[in-house]
Amino acid sequence: MGDFRLKFFELGTKKRFKKNKHKSSTGSINAHYFFKRAREAKESTISEELNNIITQSILRVNAKFRNR
Repeated sequence: MGDFRLKFFELGTKKRFKKNKHKSSTGSINAHYFFKRAREAKESTISEELNNIITQSILRVNAKFRNR
């Protein structure tokens, strides 16, 4: 996550209170899990693409050193 503030919306925060006699609440942020849902939606596509790239690299190196 590039922006420091994004983690608070992704992960949420616990309930906070002011440090005074009345202990009034300053609130909290509920977790929205935007990045988690986006990652889960594309995870299989990314894994498949990475496997293809690794396989192509292995085959290329194997072909390069086959006659040695």
